[in-house]
Amino acid sequence: MGGAPYYAGMAALRVGAELLYLCTAEEATGPIKGYSPELMVSEVYRWSVMSSHDAGVVEQEKKRMVEKMEALLPRFHALVLGCGLGRDDRVLDAVARIIEAAKARKLPLVIDADGLWLIERRPELVKGYNEAMLTPNAAEFRRLSAAVLGREDATVLELCEAMAGPIILQKGAVDLIAAPQLSEVRRCAEEGAPRRPGGLGDFLAGSLGTLAAWAVLRRRSLVLACEAACVLVRLACKESYRKRKRAMVAPDVLEEVGAAFETLCPARPAAGRLGTWDLGLGGGAKGPPSLLLACVFSSFFAGFVVFLVCFVLSVFWFSSCVLGGCKIKVCGNHAKGCKARSTLGNFEVREPPKNP
Repeated sequence: MGGAPYYAGMAALRVGAELLYLCTAEEATGPIKGYSPELMVSEVYRWSVMSSHDAGVVEQEKKRMVEKMEALLPRFHALVLGCGLGRDDRVLDAVARIIEAAKARKLPLVIDADGLWLIERRPELVKGYNEAMLTPNAAEFRRLSAAVLGREDATVLELCEAMAGPIILQKGAVDLIAAPQLSEVRRCAEEGAPRRPGGLGDFLAGSLGTLAAWAVLRRRSLVLACEAACVLVRLACKESYRKRKRAMVAPDVLEEVGAAFETLCPARPAAGRLGTWDLGLGGGAKGPPSLLLACVFSSFFAGFVVFLVCFVLSVFWFSSCVLGGCKIKVCGNHAKGCKARSTLGNFEVREPPKNP
């Protein structure tokens, strides 16, 4: 119960978030608090009221939910929604209003799972919005393609062009990334695990929330954040499967995020400091302590999880902290011969050669 928002939130913490708030239905606060002491749980709406048959009462509760979230938005640097969201129209309507408020503040949006269900029905919510990242699996991609283009067999590049703004990260055996600023699709074929337990999409969404917040603060491309999240989750899956084989389940992958991040970007202790790490979303700029916040929305309804999750990413920036120098090769098994595709700052993304 509540696995999806828990996995997304804990992935964000493991990647680098220092504080995490879960904003949920009043009825869900107790169960979620029992998952981990790392999760700070807050109530933003009451399902007992939202599920009323009185339209006036429901509208007031929606307004209350939106107002509570709007009061928090000035603190946020990224918003992740959809993990365990559910498909109740009343909750989705409130979330749509929150998306509009987030767009007004130019916040990056990571939309996954049931959040995509909302976008399928109201694609105008993110059409033309360059700060949105949609992360559909195969089934979600087909539905989204049908909703936007009228057919299910569109390519990721065609869907991206039709949406005219959001980055599309299509999950699969090879993750495909399309963005308006790219002339062709990026591919992430890093080796992962042959086993795919439920929850890995939530790990990706949570990880991307942290990485997207860093990218925006350091003025780096959100495409790089997407590529880094894909590689990171695949490395964690690979290590988890190496240790546990067929017995691997989603919480095991969560335990390997630290090791995967170390493989991706080794930590570098700094003299007289608590330490830092290299992540090519920076470029070496120095600055004051920064507070990173993101949200995962979900809700709670009739025996299945519909939690509203809001997580706060707080990362303190030390003067000796240099975010840069990390090279990610987006090709299977770190194959030799990969050709450099682009270098932004010190963050280099590579892809397989055309003639391996």
